[in-house]
Amino acid sequence: MTMQAGPDICRIPAFAEMCGVPVEEAAEWVRNGTVPSIEMDGQWVVNMVRFRADLLSGKSTFAEGDYRHE
Repeated sequence: MTMQAGPDICRIPAFAEMCGVPVEEAAEWVRNGTVPSIEMDGQWVVNMVRFRADLLSGKSTFAEGDYRHE
């Protein structure tokens, strides 16, 4: 089964493009817990549900370690 990106998740290259940063930088944000992410089918993707919810609740800065992987 191939993982498809949807409104709930976003692959790292697409997230990087939305943010206007290099893919490597967005991948580092996922690795170091700067943005909320989950592993699906062996790939890390940005958890857009959590990301949007945090933005809507007023979160305006994202720092390394904000979203440590359990």
